[in-house]
Amino acid sequence: TNGRFYLYTSGKPFTDTLNVPVASSTDFQQWSTVTDALPNLPPWVAPGFNWAPDVHQFGSTYVLYYTAHVKFLNEECIGVATSSSPTGPFASVGVHPFICQSGLSGSIDPRVFTDSSGTNWMLWKSDENSRLLATPTILWSQKLTPNGLGLIGAPSYLMSPDEPWQGSIVEAPSMVEVNGVYWLTYSGNWFNQWQYGIGVAWCLGPTGPCADVSNRPLITT
Repeated sequence: TNGRFYLYTSGKPFTDTLNVPVASSTDFQQWSTVTDALPNLPPWVAPGFNWAPDVHQFGSTYVLYYTAHVKFLNEECIGVATSSSPTGPFASVGVHPFICQSGLSGSIDPRVFTDSSGTNWMLWKSDENSRLLATPTILWSQKLTPNGLGLIGAPSYLMSPDEPWQGSIVEAPSMVEVNGVYWLTYSGNWFNQWQYGIGVAWCLGPTGPCADVSNRPLITT
């Protein structure tokens, strides 16, 4: 925004000091003081487990999507909040999570994708592995309303793990469109294991389906 870039990160687990840390820079060298973009959590959120924020501008309004722990459910779901400033403070919208597939152990990792027509889509992961089960996770997409505060139609299946290196997990989806081709990057396997890596798939469109371009991760360590 006006030559300034904003960085949003996950909060520090098991603390409630900063729910959604944000800092800004014009040169990626000097950064502003880190502040909390979401200082007040909605009633359904248990503090200390906020991560994977994504902010998108809809007209003059900034919309924050974030992962949070749902009280009494022992699972993570996606919340939504709005602000007139990219640094907040963002105010939560509604008294319930924005996306919460409780039958699939929750929903996490929201990310907005804007296609070449200007239509906005929400991408996310259903959190089947959160209960340490071997049930494969799923990446989803669904069209957003023009203000980003609602969903249109039904969620579409993008992909599930189908390569050995992914184990039973694909997560953190992010889509781009290049010359009419839709590319999806994602993380695979457990985040705290050496097998964790970043894969790439190509998709027929924002609603999928998507297929891996390789049987190996693009980036791994």
